[in-house]
Amino acid sequence: MSESILRAGILGAGYISDFHLKAIGKQKNAELVAICDMNEQAANKLAAQSPGAKVYTDLSQMLDQANLDVVHILTQPDSHFVLAKMVLEAGCHTILEKPVTVNAEEAEKLAELAREKDLSIAINHNFVFSRPFNQLKNILDSGELGPIKSIRVVWKKALAQMNFGPWNLWMLRDPGNILFETGSHSLSELLAVVDNAEIKSVDAQLPKALPSGSIFYRRWNITASSGPISIQIDTAFDQGYEQHFVEVEGMFGVAKADMENDVFTIDQPTGRAYDLERFCVNFKAGYSRVKQAFRTYGSYAASKFLSSATGAPYETSMLNGIANCYDQLVNNTKRKESSIEYAIAVAKTAHAIQDLMPQTPALSPEQLPQIPDTVKEPTVDAKILIVGASGFIGKRLLLELQNQGKSVRALVRNASSLVGIELSDNSEVMVGDFRNDSVIEKALHGIEVVFHLAVAHSNSLEGYLNADSEPTLKFARLCQSKNIKRFVYTGTIDSLNLAQPGDIREIDGVDSQIDRRNNYAHSKAITESKLNRMHREEEFPLVIVRPAIVLGAGGPVNHVGVANWFGLGRCTYWGNGTNYIPAVLVEDIVSGLIATTEAEGIEGKTYNLSAKSCISARDYVAEVEKVLGSKIITSSSNAVSHYIGDMFKWLIKVLARHPDAARIPSVQDWKCREQQASFDTSRAEQDLNWQPTNDRETIIEKGVREPTRLFLQG
Repeated sequence: MSESILRAGILGAGYISDFHLKAIGKQKNAELVAICDMNEQAANKLAAQSPGAKVYTDLSQMLDQANLDVVHILTQPDSHFVLAKMVLEAGCHTILEKPVTVNAEEAEKLAELAREKDLSIAINHNFVFSRPFNQLKNILDSGELGPIKSIRVVWKKALAQMNFGPWNLWMLRDPGNILFETGSHSLSELLAVVDNAEIKSVDAQLPKALPSGSIFYRRWNITASSGPISIQIDTAFDQGYEQHFVEVEGMFGVAKADMENDVFTIDQPTGRAYDLERFCVNFKAGYSRVKQAFRTYGSYAASKFLSSATGAPYETSMLNGIANCYDQLVNNTKRKESSIEYAIAVAKTAHAIQDLMPQTPALSPEQLPQIPDTVKEPTVDAKILIVGASGFIGKRLLLELQNQGKSVRALVRNASSLVGIELSDNSEVMVGDFRNDSVIEKALHGIEVVFHLAVAHSNSLEGYLNADSEPTLKFARLCQSKNIKRFVYTGTIDSLNLAQPGDIREIDGVDSQIDRRNNYAHSKAITESKLNRMHREEEFPLVIVRPAIVLGAGGPVNHVGVANWFGLGRCTYWGNGTNYIPAVLVEDIVSGLIATTEAEGIEGKTYNLSAKSCISARDYVAEVEKVLGSKIITSSSNAVSHYIGDMFKWLIKVLARHPDAARIPSVQDWKCREQQASFDTSRAEQDLNWQPTNDRETIIEKGVREPTRLFLQG
């Protein structure tokens, strides 16, 4: 291939596309000229980061018009074969995210087609190009470990899609698909150390029935060999301490590439006397970890200023992997792990594991968790619309409205988030986004009351305003045009001054230092202000509800309002964790929300919904420990130390011109997280006849112990 500039296109504008866009920008011989996704909004968002890239919603059109040399295919694995075949037949080289295809036969067909067309296919097995794995490869190539005796490959990370969907993803459709999707990481790492592996046994454990009708095994233990080398692959997708490493035992030592922590360690004798030997081995290991910790953070910081820096560990592995793919295209690669032949070997190994999988039990319809059917057009005479019905509060609100015989319509972006909810005859679920006018036009048909519970997240105030605040205001105006009778908006107590003890009343405004508070709190305050202006100037029928820390079954155990959690085994209190925090049971929030639909003359009012403060963060953690039957490692913190760290990051953002640099950190923002304040809820009690549960034992049982027991059940 010539060294001329390669005209590159990206197919699929999802999460992974950001890394490919950045990787193309780092290639001296490549230029991004086209982006294609059926979701034009997603394609435009990605294109905004690369001025000059033209947006398409049809692959054939992009191939016909963009004059491409290479296409990055970043879609679901089951689409890879068809799309890659189209790209190759159009005369373009192909870069595929792993897995190359969903079986070895399809991969071999693509390889044959590429040879016929004199084109190249490269596959991004990114983790084999991570910093720790690169060091492991260098050690193995040098022969320092001596003959290899054993290999252990570990991947233990919670898979959110297993619990929350969408369950129609290819990797969840069949128990063996995960071996291609996520398992290809472990298998590519294994085959980078040995040329082949003979699978000896496969133990798949903890089967989970998915609403799709499929079984998903949460843990896998696989044994294999490569000549005299023993191999173990240990994989888990349930909750626990996250691990991802490859450990190689040689005759002369043990080396470990820890991709999760971005560290490489090697244990070898140093040749000292026995007592000194232990000291030197441990000192060497400790020094290596400290040195690599500085290098990791230095790489991340440097990436904010230097285009040549790769950044955080995962980003580094992606950029290195894609760079090797480009080397593969120009026949200049020194690493085999991007080649189609290598990907075929990975696929064949996955097939060998599938062949030894246990027989999957058949499921009866009664055993399957149910997902509510959805409608594209209104079918019931619903009077209440819930936007954000898939959330913790939204689901409970939907159920309680049904229990009370109310006609309700739920708008969700993914119906699988409502798994287990059985709809009544006068309820329905529509799939869509409240930011989409055509969807909202349908969803508002016949509606009198709107509950707006949806929220978006971003890393800057501008991002929050664009993704959440402005769409909410646009949505509110559409509701106003439809003459709805009440618009109930959920704000947040985070917008208030929670730093000082004492009751906060509903008539008290947001924190006077809101401009320097976190972006979520600030954006919510801005939204409230603009909605209130609509009420004053246009008689918009607005009611604002600000829930306290909401506890209950179905909610998170590691609640960020309680402490700063690192998994479930460790947390740092906001402050010393001894003060009582404002909390409320989810069923009480739901009763308060429903009461806003029935009370008269409450337009323009705001209600803070909280029980009487009766438990501290330390109390909360202690109760979680009792249910878990194990100790949670805790520590205290203070607002000043958080502020100093925040200021350091802010200075980096300023120098790097990060979008969040406009927010100047404050001690107040961190002090508010201690939740020193309590709430006067007399207005809610009077106007809404609202009586929350204030009994400490009941709050602990329903709000702490029950959610923890559900967590343990998986």
